[in-house]
Amino acid sequence: MCRVSVVTFVLALIMAGVSSSAQVAPVINISIYAPIQADSPVHIVGFHYDEGSLELALSNGSDKAVAGIAVVGLEVVPPGCAVEPGKLINVGGSVEAVPIDPHERVVQSRDNSHLPAALLVLEAKRLDAASLEFQVGVVEVDFADGTKWTRRPRSLYRTPFDTSLANADSGICSDAATITKALKIVDGVGFDRGIEKPSYKNDGGSAPPRLLFSCRLENSKAICPLS
Repeated sequence: MCRVSVVTFVLALIMAGVSSSAQVAPVINISIYAPIQADSPVHIVGFHYDEGSLELALSNGSDKAVAGIAVVGLEVVPPGCAVEPGKLINVGGSVEAVPIDPHERVVQSRDNSHLPAALLVLEAKRLDAASLEFQVGVVEVDFADGTKWTRRPRSLYRTPFDTSLANADSGICSDAATITKALKIVDGVGFDRGIEKPSYKNDGGSAPPRLLFSCRLENSKAICPLS
């Protein structure tokens, strides 16, 4: 009788473990890139993740002082990560006052940051995407002497700055259906120190700067990392 009880107890533990593993919350990945812009006088050379906003590290490669810049962000759904992949302008386009001395590097102030991390998760939900890539690029630089540099033509703003980055992420969504299903009921975003910290790949090489963070989808909430 005692032996049967022990076996029953062990089986119960095994079944509990199987049930627990089967209920692991799905995770959505958000990748943010700053594709190399060789022709731009101001370059995005890194990122700073914050639950309230995304800050950019900017480098003025010119001999002139910069008074302001305009940055455009483009949402890209990697192949295989949504039923209907889409691309669109999400944020930016207007010139913000960002003073940068010649050959100086600065971090964009919080006042000029318009991209909460939570917004990208909700945009993935809107696009029915199991993973989202966000490419940011400089489209206008206003110099202190009154001259300016602009990216032409403006129609290019509706395509990725670098299509190879999106293509490189093809196949990363091994279980897109599970993730998009979980996203459908998400109605808010929270932050927790227990979530894996964002990973960075900043300047210092030929590869574009990248920020990657993941959010766990638990019932009606997406839980993202704290800064």
